[in-house]
Amino acid sequence: MEINIKQGQSVKVINNLFNLSEKTGNYKKYQIVHPGSLLLNKVKKLNLALDDILLVKKEIEENNNSMDFDLKYEKVIFDYIKMIDELNDTYLLVIKSMTPYKYDYKNHKDVNEWLKVNEVENYKKYKDATFTENSYIRLLGDFVKHDDVRVAFLLMNNYKNNKVFGFYLYDVLDENELHGPNPKIHQEYKKSSTAFSFNHFILKTLGIVAYNLFWLNKIIFQKEKSKPFRDNTLYGLFKKVADLNTDFFPDEYQKKYLWIVKNKDFLTLKYQKYIGKENFDIIDNIKWSVKMFEHKNESNNRLPYLPLVY
Repeated sequence: MEINIKQGQSVKVINNLFNLSEKTGNYKKYQIVHPGSLLLNKVKKLNLALDDILLVKKEIEENNNSMDFDLKYEKVIFDYIKMIDELNDTYLLVIKSMTPYKYDYKNHKDVNEWLKVNEVENYKKYKDATFTENSYIRLLGDFVKHDDVRVAFLLMNNYKNNKVFGFYLYDVLDENELHGPNPKIHQEYKKSSTAFSFNHFILKTLGIVAYNLFWLNKIIFQKEKSKPFRDNTLYGLFKKVADLNTDFFPDEYQKKYLWIVKNKDFLTLKYQKYIGKENFDIIDNIKWSVKMFEHKNESNNRLPYLPLVY
C-alpha cells in the first residue's frame, strides 16, 4: 500500500467522492450525508482526538519519569480509540452511498447487514482486504465501550537505551484477582505480557486509516481518476506524526505501522513492518504505574515485559 498526499489537496478516494456525477452518487436517495463530507468530518474529529493523545504523550514524557496516573489520560486514550472505531463504520456508509439504488432493498439498520444483502461484491472485497486490521480496531473499540478495562502506564529504556513511554489496557485475568494486560488485546511475547508504546500505537492506528482509504478507493473507483479536491484535512492529520520517532517496545517491531516519507510539498504513506534484525529484547529501567491498582496485594499484578528484564 502506498498513498501520496500533496499539501493543500486530498487523497484519491476523497477526490473521487467530491467529483461524483448524479448517476453514480446515490447518497441522497439513501438519505446519507455526501460521502466525501462524511469522511472528512470524521477525519476532522479524529484530528482533535489525535491532538489530545499527542498532548498526553508529551505530558507523560515531561513528567520527570513519574508514573503518576491521571484519569484524564485514560479518557483521552479511550476517546481516541472510539473515534478510530467510528471512522471504520463511516467507510461502510461510503460503500452503501455508492451502491446503485433500488426501491425493493431490504432495510437493515446495521450497515454491515445491509451491505451483506444489498452490496455483496464490494462488501466482500473490502472485508477481505481490511479484515485483519479492522478486527484489531473493532476489538479495541468493543473493550473500551463494553468492558470494565482500565489504563496503566509504563516506561522503559529500549534496545537503543532510549526512553519509551506507553500504556496497556488491564483487566482481571483469573479467579485469584490477578490483574494485567488483557491477553486478547496484548498478545504474549516470549512468555511476557505486552503493552502499547505511544509511538507504535499512534502510527499503527493511523496506518490502518491510510490502509482503509487506499482500499476504499481501489474497490469503489478502481483506476478511475478525477480532479484534485482542495482540502488539507488528511495532509494535516498525517503531517502531525511525520516526525514521530520509531522507538517502540520489543514486540512491536514485528507489527505493521505507518511509515511517512516527507518530500517538498507532499507525504508518502506506507503501512509495513520494520525490516531490521536488532536485538530488540535488550531493555531495562522499566517503571509501571502499579500504585494505581485498587486491590490490596500489589504483587498480584502481571507486569508487561518483566520476564525480559530478569
